[in-house]
Amino acid sequence: MAGGRLVSLLPALSTLITAIALLARGGGLPGSAPPGSPVAPTDPPDEVEVRGKIMAGVPAPAGRHPYVVSIRNAAGKHSCGGTLIKKDVILTAAHCVSELSQPPIVHVYTDDDETMKGVAQEIRARRMFVHEKWLNGHFKDGFDIALLLLPWEFDIPLPQLAKAGSDFPRNRPLVALGWGEVSKNHMANELQMADNLTVHDNSMCGFKTLSKGVICAESMLQNTCQGDSGGPLLLSDTRDRSAKTDIIVGVTSSGPECFEKKNQIGLYTRVDVAREWIDNSVVALKQEGKSAHDPRDLNIPKGRISYVASIKSLSTQGHLCSGVLIDTRHVITAAHCVDPKSDWSAGMRPIITLGETHVSGKSKSGMEVQAEETIIHEQWLPDRRTDSPYNIALMRLPREAPQSPPVVMYNDYKLKTGQEVVAVGWGAPRILLGDEIFSGLNSEKQTFLDGAACNRSSLWDGSVEVGQVCAINEELTASCVVDSGAPIVLLYRHDKPVASQNFDHVIGINAGGASCGTANKPDKYIDLRFHKDWIDGHTKRARECSPCVAGHCEL
Repeated sequence: MAGGRLVSLLPALSTLITAIALLARGGGLPGSAPPGSPVAPTDPPDEVEVRGKIMAGVPAPAGRHPYVVSIRNAAGKHSCGGTLIKKDVILTAAHCVSELSQPPIVHVYTDDDETMKGVAQEIRARRMFVHEKWLNGHFKDGFDIALLLLPWEFDIPLPQLAKAGSDFPRNRPLVALGWGEVSKNHMANELQMADNLTVHDNSMCGFKTLSKGVICAESMLQNTCQGDSGGPLLLSDTRDRSAKTDIIVGVTSSGPECFEKKNQIGLYTRVDVAREWIDNSVVALKQEGKSAHDPRDLNIPKGRISYVASIKSLSTQGHLCSGVLIDTRHVITAAHCVDPKSDWSAGMRPIITLGETHVSGKSKSGMEVQAEETIIHEQWLPDRRTDSPYNIALMRLPREAPQSPPVVMYNDYKLKTGQEVVAVGWGAPRILLGDEIFSGLNSEKQTFLDGAACNRSSLWDGSVEVGQVCAINEELTASCVVDSGAPIVLLYRHDKPVASQNFDHVIGINAGGASCGTANKPDKYIDLRFHKDWIDGHTKRARECSPCVAGHCEL
């Protein structure tokens, strides 16, 4: 989390009340931590254990909450919690995973021993979705929510999710769950529980503004802490041994520093407000291996695909190539589009236009900036043919783009020859004498071909290299729609509004191939799965690291 924890408030009073509460339960006294103890160190989160806990909490009943999972950092240490909401889908906080270059390792506890030393199945998540409106560090704005897809299902009793539009139970105490320290530098061996958390009206939480998608809760004795991030806030009757009766109402997001004397209010993302996003995202996560659109109908609304860029020369202001927004600060394109040594170059700092439906568009919703920096793949050689598998470059934007980027296809994602994909570009599907070659943003259905299929003697006859894929349209000709840098994508619900584009998957970008209309010549694309590590490495290094927030470095 970004700082929420279960903390002692008034030391003397809390010790007394805790003692009474635990004796009533038949338990012992927990170790107490003095006020003013230091917070988690600011070492890189990949190299240290995130020191967070449910402070002053008590061990949760063994086996009572089997759906709570532990999300690990690169060093294998616990960093966040999560909740299995489907047999293969985990709900967690966006800030737990939004800066990761690949899905994290997860520990799922399949027996009654929910301890860090218990038997856990260790598994790497297959995919991850972060809410498209999440901004790092902006906990009060909400949207601190994400989903992880596991490669297989677990037969574990699952909780319920609060329904969209349901009344929030302000008059009932809530429970938060998580792993972490029970005292300074001493990790809990058991899943910890903070009960009797009270929900406040947002106007009483001590913040000037607080999104309706966020709730705040506190306890005199307990609260959530970093390391508890992503874990569930729930309505639970601990006397009932069935996990199926639990209702997840929130996801731990942010809270006070451990041991602070100030108000112990923690922030949680509301599940009822995010329920529609959760349901839609679960469907999108499971689209893998399937066509993401109806191949019989490609009625894509104008503005639905706003992440395809028009790249223009600073001197002529004319469209030269396409590009794809892959995160809010980076656009990817073909290297020959920006290499000054290339005959077809817009230069190293070209003009980039996003969010338009025409190459000359100047709408209020669009964005036009000059590239701040360009990185060309080190193995690209301009004297080679343009369909080299290393014909790829990254351009950094001077500010964040308001458009939602698609997902870059993971390198373990398997596409099948014959699968329907969509090509998007600024070329005209049919060009008549006197027409502009580049005009509006167009799309066409294509059939995906892997390297082996594309290398058939009747097609490219062995000239397609590792790191390249192909796709061909229904006319079995080289496309007139795609131009250099133009993407092929798997579209998620292509007929839906702009927000759906966050679930689109970009497979590759066009570089090389045959002239528009050439028969039996599929379009060649640089396979972005082949370059995923290169892309992740350069985009991560290009970001400026701001001060870490509760063990999570905001990049």
